[in-house]
Amino acid sequence: MREFDLAVIGGGLAGCTLALHVLKLRPETNIIVVDKRSFPLSEGVGTVGESTVEIASHYLADVLGLKEHLEQAQLPKLGLRYFLESDNNLAIENRLEVGGNKFAPTPSYQIDRSRLENFLQQELLRLGASFIEQSRVKEAEIDKQGHTLRIYSDKGEQSFVKAKWLVDASGRTSVLKKKLGLQKDFDHDCSSAWWRMDGEFKVDEWCKEPCWGQNNQGQHARWFSTNHLMGKGYWVWIIPLASGHTSFGIVTDSNIHPFNTYNTFERALSWLEQHEPQLAALCKKHAETLKDFAGIKNYSYSCKQVFSPDRWALTGEAGLFVDPFYSPGSDFIAFSNTYIADLITRELSGEAISMRCEIYNELYLRFAEATIKVYKNQYSILGNPLVTPLKVYWDWCFYWHFMGRIFFRGKLCDLRFASKYRSTFERLHTLSSSMQNLFNRWNELERPKSKAGFLDLGRHPFLSELNRSLRNFDAPAEELFEKGVSELEGIAVELVRLFESRTGEKFDLEIELTAFKDREVVVPFFEDMRSFLDAA
Repeated sequence: MREFDLAVIGGGLAGCTLALHVLKLRPETNIIVVDKRSFPLSEGVGTVGESTVEIASHYLADVLGLKEHLEQAQLPKLGLRYFLESDNNLAIENRLEVGGNKFAPTPSYQIDRSRLENFLQQELLRLGASFIEQSRVKEAEIDKQGHTLRIYSDKGEQSFVKAKWLVDASGRTSVLKKKLGLQKDFDHDCSSAWWRMDGEFKVDEWCKEPCWGQNNQGQHARWFSTNHLMGKGYWVWIIPLASGHTSFGIVTDSNIHPFNTYNTFERALSWLEQHEPQLAALCKKHAETLKDFAGIKNYSYSCKQVFSPDRWALTGEAGLFVDPFYSPGSDFIAFSNTYIADLITRELSGEAISMRCEIYNELYLRFAEATIKVYKNQYSILGNPLVTPLKVYWDWCFYWHFMGRIFFRGKLCDLRFASKYRSTFERLHTLSSSMQNLFNRWNELERPKSKAGFLDLGRHPFLSELNRSLRNFDAPAEELFEKGVSELEGIAVELVRLFESRTGEKFDLEIELTAFKDREVVVPFFEDMRSFLDAA
């Protein structure tokens, strides 16, 4: 029986990056990865989750050292871009557009997952890791003294592996979660279907008026964004891939748009004809280039425990999945892998990890529980030309100021930092939840007819500087974090004031503000939105 320090079930993004992370921290670690697929993978098909945002991009580029691959073999991402509902969505130029026309100071990428996973596999082999392909772990005997895996190849061959540490990165197969009974529901009833097609489907070409595309040309074309077509209860993604394919997906609140109305390609086309006719026409015209089609009903779920001092852990979708809006999937991989790699390298070096493991579990699962509130019962807001931009503004600021600050400054595993700001974390979770309640109520009271225009978040100086400051490694981390908390309170106060002035209702933020109580707000709001609010 072959013995290893670490066995990883699953050679996808979560499993390969975890193995690479451990080797970066402890090069002598003896690692084996078991995957059901055969490498190299076909590009442009397979796993979705091609859009990365700042945390995952930093993790891949800087923590794991993959910047050269990302810049040379993948596509730069021109941020997240939203096209809100307008009449029957027949003309994209008549929809309110929210996004930017220049790349953010802190980079992000559009990832062809198969191309990246092929690269990761080769990199792991170069660093001395072992791979077993076309094989599945059917049985896992969990024992702190050494876990034993029974592995079956596609050819019917059987083998055994023993490892000190076992990490499940098997995705929704969730080998360990099912074995240990760790399933938990988020009660977030949303579903999705997706497909890839050959070619570049450029949103920039949907309107022939020169003035509509004058600020988004060449390397600043809208095509480089993760484009969202949005309406009540749904959003549709359009993501370009460096392999020459385009990824599409429909994501809905199942109570508003049932999964069975778009769970085949033919049904998806019919659904698009009703809700997004411009995209429907393009997909029908190029239907012969369809590469794949898949979907998941009720995609969101949680987990009771993800890290154990008994030397096992779950990462990626083997543990939990929140929601694809804002592209947080690879962020959660970055979080879980950072915790797991820290635990493994400490324990293999002889350090006791029980207390640290308990704290990591609590922090990770608590953040997931708080994050789901950004999405839960929020899909009816989508497409609202008044409330959606406000929600996007708040959610971006919260993401950059909270977990962005913690991750970029390497504070995720800093127990002193976590202890000092434990109550602040809880206040921020409460504040975020309260703001989601505000947006829900605002959506109930106001859903004005959309007017054409472009809210250029990229030229808003506060947002631009906030994004740039993620890479500020000179200022003290605690100083930046505390400043961010104050600014988030200021944004919340200003949004509440806007809500109250427009609706006549009072709104309680549910927490005692520490920085902005009885003071004028000092955080600037973007002027384009003020003008829109005045006209709406």
